[in-house]
Amino acid sequence: MPVVEVETDAANQMPGMDPSLLDPETSWWAKIRHAKQHCQQLTDLADQYRASEPFRVEAEPTDQPHKIAYRMRLTQPIPLEIPLVVGGLLHDLRSALDSPVYQLISRVSGQPP
Repeated sequence: MPVVEVETDAANQMPGMDPSLLDPETSWWAKIRHAKQHCQQLTDLADQYRASEPFRVEAEPTDQPHKIAYRMRLTQPIPLEIPLVVGGLLHDLRSALDSPVYQLISRVSGQPP
């Protein structure tokens, strides 16, 4: 299932647009699908991390009367896999923008970049 639904006659509504931008088998669509997989993986990892109760909140007195500071203390580090998945997700999304940006620049300038 594509992340973005596109009407089949959308290419006719945008003269000069490369029809391959709507082809779900192109690399930029594949990158969007891969980013969606990263999103699901990130959700799963974050849920597992939160379920392990990786932090605690401690109340501490302050210098001001009747005021309490609350500090969050991590009891378990964030798993290395989480930032790696975030990096993969951001890379896929940035990479997926290359084709549409190329088409936009070509369309506006009237020639390939």
